[in-house]
Amino acid sequence: MADELAQRPDPEPERRSPRWGWRAFKRSPFFPATVIVLIISAAAGLFAGSYTYAFANPTPGTSPPPSWSPLTAPSR
Repeated sequence: MADELAQRPDPEPERRSPRWGWRAFKRSPFFPATVIVLIISAAAGLFAGSYTYAFANPTPGTSPPPSWSPLTAPSR
């Protein structure tokens, strides 16, 4: 029985269903690579989003005063 399934050719292109294509993709070597790329992309997006959010609106306590500010001038 298993030999019969292995020897049977793929369905004709006009008779292939989306389910057949998904099964073929899941068995291909591209599926693990696609999953890894999606995970890395999500991590990079989260990093970029959090980094942008953190530096988008700094509070005065977290950024140093400018060099022309009287707060940085040496006292006499």
